[in-house]
This record gives sequence, C-alpha cells and structure tokens, in this order.
Amino acid sequence: MIRASALSLTLCLLAMSPLARAEPEADPKANAGPMKIAGAKAKALIRGLKLAGVKPTTAKRTWTYTAKTLSCRYTLDPDGGYVDDGDGLGTTDCELNGTKLTAAAAAVLKQGMQDAGIPEPYRMGEKLIRANTVTCVDEQTKRSEAGPWSCTFTSVGR
Repeated sequence: MIRASALSLTLCLLAMSPLARAEPEADPKANAGPMKIAGAKAKALIRGLKLAGVKPTTAKRTWTYTAKTLSCRYTLDPDGGYVDDGDGLGTTDCELNGTKLTAAAAAVLKQGMQDAGIPEPYRMGEKLIRANTVTCVDEQTKRSEAGPWSCTFTSVGR
C-alpha cells in the first residue's frame, strides 16, 4: 500500500514538473507552404539576396530577385552564442541555387531569411533555415503602406 502511494505521488509530481508541462515544438511541416510577405520583412530578404549576389531582372524601376533554393545552416552555443573554432563569433554557411556561400554573404542572407520570418525547423544541435521558389520584387514605381517590397516563397519543413 505504501509503495503504491509512493508511486502515485511520484507520478503526480512528474506530471506537474516544468518538463512535463513544456509545450511541444510546433510541427515544422505545419510551416511548410507558400507564404507572401511585404514591407520591412520583404525588404530584409531582398537585401540578403542582393548582397549574396543574386542578379535581378529589371524593368522600369522594378527589380525582381529570384532563387530556386535557399538554405542556411548555423549552430547555437548552449549559452546563446554561436559555436565555431573558439572565437565565439560563429560561422554560417548557406547555399543559394546550389552555390555555397560563406562569410559575410552567408551571414547577411541568413539574417534576411530570419527577418522575413522563414521558419527554422531543425533543432538537433543546429538550425537550418530553408526556402524554395523565392521571388522578391522591389517596385519603386508603386508605393503602398507596406512600401514597394514584396516576396513570395515556399518554406521547407523537415
């Protein structure tokens, strides 16, 4: 009887612990699908594409940036910083249409993707942020509340 009570108490305490109550991570597949953004989020992604070397098509003060595939990989330090070979600054590497990017181009592209709200589904020691079929337009002849910037893309889950 005492053992059963002790076991019941232990199970109750485990059920009430913060670990048991933690919300499960969202299913990354739920984030996959076509997305459209505008304004500052789109401007950040356009900046990342431009500085990563994507050449736009132009027509009458309208620049269209396209990419078939984008992905950036980086690792988080348990203390919140980036992990690398010891300097604490971290490294990021990206692929843009199959071309590998490193250094500043990769860092700016990753930041643009994050600012655009592209989901980062992988959490097993590193994060991987990916998108396919990216089209961003900087249309300086058209102004709206969101500005002249807009993007569409498909975020990629696991």
